[in-house]
Amino acid sequence: MVDQPLILIVEDEPDVARYLAAALEDEGFSVIAAANAEAGLDLAEQRRPDLVCLDLVMPGPSGLSFYRELLACEPLCATPIVVVTGLTRADARSRLGLGDTLPEPAAFIEKPVDLPALVKSVREILAARRS
Repeated sequence: MVDQPLILIVEDEPDVARYLAAALEDEGFSVIAAANAEAGLDLAEQRRPDLVCLDLVMPGPSGLSFYRELLACEPLCATPIVVVTGLTRADARSRLGLGDTLPEPAAFIEKPVDLPALVKSVREILAARRS
């Protein structure tokens, strides 16, 4: 049996986290979730996910904080990140420095989430990593 890719969802809204997790599990992925950036980093260090779905706007340490810390952590810095947020790509880039001070994420999905687009992005990113 082939191991299922492990996806870490970092999302502070429980309904959104469950929605994303159910959709990805239905597509054959293993999913773990964290309700904040701090818990997400702990899970990432412990479980070494194949990909992270990350909300940027959260109370406490933001998704941007998670993004920066993951990129700075040597064993995790190559983990692809799919940003799933209510911000537009342009707003995220200008307000958060994506593309200027930080590299662009592997994909960017705006809320409300288009599940087929999310699944397609996740599959393409993971396939590219394997080749």
